[in-house]
Amino acid sequence: MLKYLGAAFDIPESINGLISLKELCIRGTPVKELPLSTSSLPCLTDFLAGGCRFLKQVPSSVGGLHFLLELELDYTPLYQKRLVTCALLENFG
Repeated sequence: MLKYLGAAFDIPESINGLISLKELCIRGTPVKELPLSTSSLPCLTDFLAGGCRFLKQVPSSVGGLHFLLELELDYTPLYQKRLVTCALLENFG
């Protein structure tokens, strides 16, 4: 699990090096966008970004994450867009 712990930051493109990452939790952070490399996390099952008031972009290729089960985008500008379809997605909120 990778969890946001404090000071403002941008998620680096090199996040795709975390090939065993299963949960990415950035809830309530000031992150504005996710790098394209986020969609290259083969084991990611949970992407938790609820409450990210400034999150305006998630790569559309996130829909290609085969094991993604939970996509949490509530209380973000993206919530109304329902932008992702994933075959295994169990929870979108």
